[in-house]
Amino acid sequence: MPLGTLTTLSAILFRDYDKVVRDNTFSETVLLNNLKKNVGVIPMANNNFYVKATSSGFGGWDADNGAAGADLQLGDVTYAEMTVPIVFTWGGYQLTESVLRSADGDAGAVVDIAEDYAKHVQQSLRRNLNRMFLNRGGTVADNAVIATVNGASSGTTVTVDDGAGSDSSGPGLGTQFMYVGQGITIGTDAEQPATADYATISSIDSRTQITIDASETIADSDNIVIARSAAANNDNNEMSGFRNINLTTGTFQNVDRSTNYWWHSSSDTTAEALDEGDLIAQFNQAKRTGNPNAVIMGEILYRKYASLLTSMKQAEVDAARLEGGFRGLALAVGGPGTVVSLDWDCPYGDVNIASLSSQYITIGELATGWFGAKQGLPLFQKTNLRGSYWAAYEYFGNLVVRNASAHSGLRNKTA
Repeated sequence: MPLGTLTTLSAILFRDYDKVVRDNTFSETVLLNNLKKNVGVIPMANNNFYVKATSSGFGGWDADNGAAGADLQLGDVTYAEMTVPIVFTWGGYQLTESVLRSADGDAGAVVDIAEDYAKHVQQSLRRNLNRMFLNRGGTVADNAVIATVNGASSGTTVTVDDGAGSDSSGPGLGTQFMYVGQGITIGTDAEQPATADYATISSIDSRTQITIDASETIADSDNIVIARSAAANNDNNEMSGFRNINLTTGTFQNVDRSTNYWWHSSSDTTAEALDEGDLIAQFNQAKRTGNPNAVIMGEILYRKYASLLTSMKQAEVDAARLEGGFRGLALAVGGPGTVVSLDWDCPYGDVNIASLSSQYITIGELATGWFGAKQGLPLFQKTNLRGSYWAAYEYFGNLVVRNASAHSGLRNKTA
């Protein structure tokens, strides 16, 4: 005997949809928010920003017995100029006119597609700025790496490092900085980008695995870098970050650190468990010329620090005392207001000790906003009569370091 059920009659029943698209993407940017709150933003022009600084203090003092006629000791103050290049970044997308028309208003879609895309573009910009400011940008070795390969393979499945045992050239945060449709190049630092393998991410399969659209033969510890094409990627093109600041070799802001000790930041790179004594030692190094007020680390080391039950660790700091409104743990040796914060984008094994004041560091910006908006043009530009519209958000700037030794860090630490 026929029986009407929800299954057999589903074709004529209305469907009830949630009225909002729920955002399941991660959007917190601890370091970026603290930088903007504490050090502000300065305008940049042309292609570079220049910082003037003393590289050596006055050395003209001596002592003698006060005899008349003695020669006077003469001294100099030496100066240097640092060059901060402007880094040009864009986030763009394209939508067909039929999609825009269909999704215009409540009757056509749950969300206005143009508005939702615009929200995610700007959210992605903040995430990428936060990632770059914590990573190793500029032109040093292994810059712009978002992940490293864990194990040689051939095919469309790629496994990446996550946590303990991660290759030191990458952040060791698994697939955290990867997205479906993102272009990447896979290869050694020397191969990026010219001879590295280019692919597009088809799916994020887990914390440690992605699927790409083309079969590739890759080696263990290969670097993965964001790429626009096989010939153009982010290698040598990203903004400077604390992994770059906390180095003692290579050229940084056009100053060769190997021959300019005054431009060194202190860094403890010994592979070992995080220890309070080492943390305090690096804090004191930054305090010699700076005023360190922020200690930033990833989730694993943050848990480790919270478990170090000694007199140096205090209870949770009141949120009102933290710049940007973030909660954290106090570092007693730093005095009131020195906060140990968790930043999920901080590379595994890294601890960054920063003097967040415009005297020591700031953000330089040439431009930020929707491309064309300054000319009063519409957000979307029609590319052909019956085709699509495109939009691009631009951010031109860089992290400007005014005193490298006012910051310090620890790397390769474990729990």
